[in-house]
Amino acid sequence: MSLATGRPSQILSIQYVRGIAAIGVAAFHGSLLTNVSFSVGNAGVDAFFVISGFVMWLITSGRNVTMAAFFGQRIKRVVPIYWVVTLFLALAASLKPNLFPRENPTVPHVVESLLFIPHVAPNGAAWPLLIQGWTLNYEMFFYLLVGLLLIISASTRLATLTVFIVILTCIGRLFPFVDRIALTDTSPLLLEFLAGVWLAQAWISDRLPPVWLAWSMLWSGASVLVASNWLPNVEGFRVLIWGIPALLILTGLVSLEKSKTIRPRLRLLKLLGDSSYSIYLTHSLAILAITVLLARIGVNIAGQPYLLAPILVGAVAIGVVFYWLVERPLAGLLRPVRFPQNIGTQDP
Repeated sequence: MSLATGRPSQILSIQYVRGIAAIGVAAFHGSLLTNVSFSVGNAGVDAFFVISGFVMWLITSGRNVTMAAFFGQRIKRVVPIYWVVTLFLALAASLKPNLFPRENPTVPHVVESLLFIPHVAPNGAAWPLLIQGWTLNYEMFFYLLVGLLLIISASTRLATLTVFIVILTCIGRLFPFVDRIALTDTSPLLLEFLAGVWLAQAWISDRLPPVWLAWSMLWSGASVLVASNWLPNVEGFRVLIWGIPALLILTGLVSLEKSKTIRPRLRLLKLLGDSSYSIYLTHSLAILAITVLLARIGVNIAGQPYLLAPILVGAVAIGVVFYWLVERPLAGLLRPVRFPQNIGTQDP
């Protein structure tokens, strides 16, 4: 608990959803190789976006935060291990191109990936070198918006951010942009960040739903997500089909936790939540490594649904090990770096 604000240093249900979301995305990518229908796993990204909006508003609202402090902490939290994994992939793809037939780590491609610049890759795909890094391009743009708003009056930030994001998404619907930067910065996915911001504001102002409604939101959101696994063309309606259920689930959970209706103390989920960023960044490489090892002993995972579970367990385990051996030590090395009016190094 923060004595200065009365807010918890971590909201456990948020941490748990982070872990589940990261595993969901990993399961989705694994399902593509094993011929399992699990498109709903990709909804983990939408949960991440809502969580990001929630967390960014919670750590800045009502606090004397400088722009330098905010940007500095975001860079320390997001950039180092993303660069580590991206540069490792660039090196591996250069040395073993047969393992990465679709990757072409040219210097411009790698640099634009490291700098979170949306672009078209040399292979024609609209992804950074590390594919899941596309979500970080959205994250960084949202951080930019929140950070810039710190120079205006705290009383007008919420309204300003809301209007600005709504205008951007309307522009994106009115004009058929081709440029990747314009597409990212006017995407309706920005509304998911905004939804998280408003949920955080409800938390701060004690305007969360009552217990009965929180339970209803939790179960209805989960039910829609499960049902969406069998819907075609979800991507075209992603904010509605995945974004809104993610918001409902998170609203229900944080409401129940704040009212002390549930008191989650699950060590495994806490570990997975803490490791979620590492799991998310490393899972595609981990799945590839597991696939190569299985191939060497004569096991072809293509179209083998029963292999999804062990592959997923292996990928998650590698992500947790990466968290312990790389992310945590790297965060410790960077912790002494100070910025004016530091807002702390740990997200809620």
